[in-house]
Amino acid sequence: MILMKKKRFFKYIFWIYFSLASISFCFIIFLAIDKLPRYYVEFNYEKAEKLFLAQATTFSKEKNSLEDLFNHNEIIFLEFLENQLKYESTWTAPIKFYQIKQDDIEQIKKTIEKLPSVYQEVIENNLLRIYIVDNVRFNGRTFQIGESQQFIIALNIGTFRESPNKWITESFRRIIQENQKNRVEAFLYPKSDDSYMSLVEHILIHEFSHLVGMIKEQNPSYNSNRFYLKKGYYPLIEDLYPIGYVDYEPASNRFDFFNDKSKTVDIKVFKENLKIALELGYPTPYSTRNHNELVAEYLTFYIHNKILKQKFIVKIDNEEIVLANNINYNLIDSLVFR
Repeated sequence: MILMKKKRFFKYIFWIYFSLASISFCFIIFLAIDKLPRYYVEFNYEKAEKLFLAQATTFSKEKNSLEDLFNHNEIIFLEFLENQLKYESTWTAPIKFYQIKQDDIEQIKKTIEKLPSVYQEVIENNLLRIYIVDNVRFNGRTFQIGESQQFIIALNIGTFRESPNKWITESFRRIIQENQKNRVEAFLYPKSDDSYMSLVEHILIHEFSHLVGMIKEQNPSYNSNRFYLKKGYYPLIEDLYPIGYVDYEPASNRFDFFNDKSKTVDIKVFKENLKIALELGYPTPYSTRNHNELVAEYLTFYIHNKILKQKFIVKIDNEEIVLANNINYNLIDSLVFR
């Protein structure tokens, strides 16, 4: 009888063990199947990136020719960009190239002529291509070619059809709850200002600022995470922030809704946190995204405020809040433009 009970006990143990092992095995198979598409997307992205970067190292352009920046439609870039957007889970449809009109190039040329000589030198010496594309969710994006000091910019064709005031207003209203959206309006220049500026010019100033920040060593390489590790390398941020770096952990917790398209907040929450961000030293809500965007926004609104004499204002109900009003022009002058 005792022997029978022991056999029955071990039989139960065996089936319990076998059942658990089977469940575990099935779960592992499920995870593998579930992650397989992700591994496939990652593999394709890395492959496309290597192919594109290998070809990009051979790129050249005509000296002092803005037109030449826009006159290249390498298909390998589209393949690289599509695979990157798939990897980021932001790909929606096949991407297309667009050729812009000569009038648009002339307008961009006029804007570049107003920029400091440092910007003009970087555009001439370090920028190899400006691709105009459609079916993307970004307005502009800068790509560094490996570890070199050569860059490529991709622009959304939609930026040529939009005004900065309308675009900035909509970007803020997107954050606000539906029944409160119309209580927010933003201005990069007054409605009455005859010196109209297209959105693409604003976006390009921001992207050019990424290049200047990189070349002037004010922010880390796009391909590096050294920002948090090495003090004494980013003087612009170190002088603005006594601890020597920007701690984005609490910023992301408090301000994540500024850059998260899936979230909306009450207008009072938006207004309160906008003021707190400005008090903490962030020039704009977008600058809370990461350290690269922080440096780019400082330089972008140095250009808008000091060079182009444009103020960035957000109007909430009857109150006007001036953004980017905490920029240390003397510090930027000493670190970037001298």
